[in-house]
Amino acid sequence: MRRCARVGWLASLPLLPACVVPAGAQGQALPLDEVRRDVDVLLELYRFNLTADQLKTLPAAVGAFLESAGEAELGAQAAAAAPKVRQLREALIKGEAPETVNQLVADLAQLRQAAPPDPDQVQTAVREAVNPILDLLSAEQIARLAPLPDPRQLGGVLDELRVARQMQPDQWETWRDDLAARLGYDLAGGNQAEAQETGLEVTAFLNKAQALTDAEIQQQSTELLDGLATRVQSFGRKPTAEWQREQAAATMLQLLDYPKLRILLEEFVRARTGAPG
Repeated sequence: MRRCARVGWLASLPLLPACVVPAGAQGQALPLDEVRRDVDVLLELYRFNLTADQLKTLPAAVGAFLESAGEAELGAQAAAAAPKVRQLREALIKGEAPETVNQLVADLAQLRQAAPPDPDQVQTAVREAVNPILDLLSAEQIARLAPLPDPRQLGGVLDELRVARQMQPDQWETWRDDLAARLGYDLAGGNQAEAQETGLEVTAFLNKAQALTDAEIQQQSTELLDGLATRVQSFGRKPTAEWQREQAAATMLQLLDYPKLRILLEEFVRARTGAPG
């Protein structure tokens, strides 16, 4: 989960040189790359086909999530660190003296060293915090967030195999079996009745690729993946509600990790409800 990768962000805050912090440029057109990322997020919101009631409640739910996630990332010192983070943001925006900014950075670093966040606890807290947002969505909307994986899109697995094949035989078998179990579970949509059979198909796929040279894998990758897809899709693949919620949570967390989500969501809602900006 990308959000948990930010647990140590306070430790990486740099001290500023003895010069005035420049204010950000305003009134400029958005760079095309930023517009593209906005479009990616807006497309996800658009596909939800949100109801009027959902449009009214979703912004508050997203705001509550961001607050909870932010506290989780600050760890046990959240109560003391949160005001400091807000002060640092304000100081940077106003371009206050480096001495002021550096003192806030040092204070935050000291708080983090006193009680560093535990990554596992952060991940658990963040996943729990996303549940109220998922609760607002219908089963159909959850399903849109959790499409079944397409076996034809597993080309990255073949890239991993090229590295894994350098392992010792027992290590290779462990890697293969773990990967087959995970992929089997996801390709079967969490359906335990099909996951074992699907996992066996993945194992056969990996064994077949393992017997080829790198050049042969590259030449035959489409054929290999098509064959896997044909066999896996013959099982019917009916995802469970639990698996769909797991996948929806992961997808939603990626969406929530976009820094401008709250701003985009507010604009999205205003345009559809006529609410004042």
